[in-house]
Amino acid sequence: MWASTLSSEAYLGLTIHYVDENWTLQRFLLNIIPFKTRHTGINMATVINNVLCEFNLVSKALALTTDNESAMLVCG
Repeated sequence: MWASTLSSEAYLGLTIHYVDENWTLQRFLLNIIPFKTRHTGINMATVINNVLCEFNLVSKALALTTDNESAMLVCG
């Protein structure tokens, strides 16, 4: 998550990391999403899930890593 101090615009960057068939670490930027809602864990999880659905990656996602920001706490 990145927010501009000048314009108050926020963006969520989603990168993918995986090991390919040759056991080589691969990584790429999947999407940068303008973020217009409050920066809560629930809102971020919803946006991330939507992107994973859009790219048909929900069943392939093994883990999600974020910073330790307290807003990322999502209780079920």
